[in-house]
Amino acid sequence: MKHNEIIRAAITRVLADTGRSAQALSDEVPLGAEGLGLDSLDLATIVARLDAELGIDPFASGGHAFRTVGEFIALYETAEQ
Repeated sequence: MKHNEIIRAAITRVLADTGRSAQALSDEVPLGAEGLGLDSLDLATIVARLDAELGIDPFASGGHAFRTVGEFIALYETAEQ
């Protein structure tokens, strides 16, 4: 499974675990309140799962700005290089 698919699956799992339905996870969908409604705890859960599954922590070198699903995925793609 590609990183893109793994990241989208992790987001979908957290949404399902918190009783929210996963809408289409296009790159333009905001992760926060104006989109999927993910909060900081949800994002921390996603990052922890991805670290365990992919062995990549894009935040290890410091903070990074992201707002959308696509920007979040890009962080992982950049960190892998």
